[in-house]
Amino acid sequence: MTSNQEMWRRAAVVLCAAAAMTGQGHPAGASAGTPSAALVYVADLHADTVSVVDPAAGRVVDAVPVGSGPDSVAAAPDGSRVYVTDSAADTVSVIDARSRKVIATVPVGDEPSRVTVSPDSEHVYVANVASDTGAGRRG
Repeated sequence: MTSNQEMWRRAAVVLCAAAAMTGQGHPAGASAGTPSAALVYVADLHADTVSVVDPAAGRVVDAVPVGSGPDSVAAAPDGSRVYVTDSAADTVSVIDARSRKVIATVPVGDEPSRVTVSPDSEHVYVANVASDTGAGRRG
C-alpha cells in the first residue's frame, strides 16, 4: 500500500464517526443536470465548516460554513439534505446537498452531539448531551 493510500485509509477510519455520504452532489466541473459520484460530508469541529469530499478524486471539493462547533453529520436517505449538529451553538445546520449552502439553522437542546434522519427523509432526530433531551423535526 502506498503512503497516500495508507493516509486515506487512516483518515477514513477517523472520519467515519463524523461523516455522512450522499449520492447527490456535483464535483467541480459537473453541471447541475449531470449525475455524479457520492460525496462525503465531514464535520470540521474547530473550523466551523463541513468539508465536502469527493472520495473518487481523493480531495476536498468544497467547505460549507456552519454554526459553531460542528460535531456530527447525517445525510437524508433521499440525498437532498445534510444535517450538522453545531454543538457550541445549540443548533442544527441544514445544508442543501445540491447547492452546498446552509438553508436553515434550527435551535435544539443544549450541546447537540448526534443527528440521524428517518428512512423516509421526513424527520430528523438530535441527541443533546448537556440537556439529556432529544429533538425531532420534520425535514
